[in-house]
Amino acid sequence: MTQSPELRDFAQMLSDVFTIGDDHRIGAVIELDRPLWSTLKELGLDRLTGDEAAGGSGAGWTEAALLLTATGASAAAVPVAENDLLAGWLLEQAGLDAGDGVRTAARLDADGSARHVPWARDADSIVLLWNAADGTWRVADVPRTDVELTEAVNLASEPRDHIRVDTSAFDGSEVPASVVEQFRYRGALARALASAGAMDRILELVVEHTTARVQFGRPLGKFQAVQALVSDLACESALAHAAADAAVDIVVEHGFDSAK
Repeated sequence: MTQSPELRDFAQMLSDVFTIGDDHRIGAVIELDRPLWSTLKELGLDRLTGDEAAGGSGAGWTEAALLLTATGASAAAVPVAENDLLAGWLLEQAGLDAGDGVRTAARLDADGSARHVPWARDADSIVLLWNAADGTWRVADVPRTDVELTEAVNLASEPRDHIRVDTSAFDGSEVPASVVEQFRYRGALARALASAGAMDRILELVVEHTTARVQFGRPLGKFQAVQALVSDLACESALAHAAADAAVDIVVEHGFDSAK
């Protein structure tokens, strides 16, 4: 994506906010980085794309792409996509208040359950999307304490909890059926952008290691076989960025209803 001076300034600010570090521990469950989340709230980044009239910052997917890429590159333990692009967006579609608090979102199965919900244990509330008995799709902002939760993690030891609720206890607000498909696409694009950022950082680490590590009297990066592997990684990273950036451009121009 071509960046304007304003976007370049925004990207620079993000690089200052998301410092690259290695404070994660293999095998330990990752906890929500609350100091970083407080910083994001102060800067209006926790609800970057939210409606300004409802307390959001009114940005679009172009700015969100930079934020998500920076989040992925730093492995930041914060629910940026979940709170803003999924939960906050669902509430706006349902005409509900997206007030203060940490949120995540989930689409429920027919039995009122959802698996692998990011950051559910750390959320103040969970925005639920489900198909009601009358066939309509409904959205409700449910306090975490009203949700049955089984803690689980993904391969990176990040919280990906399983939840269950009795949907008959909530009326919810009706939303169009098109919201369901867009909810899935928004989550997929957010994940793709964060993954592209993570691949950038992986490439940086590999280049640093192969440049600094000496074996048989030469840096690893001088060996042809190693060079080929690093080159493959760089190509995959570039392809991931190109695909994610192209998707963002289409969404910005045509929305999620585009046949492209």
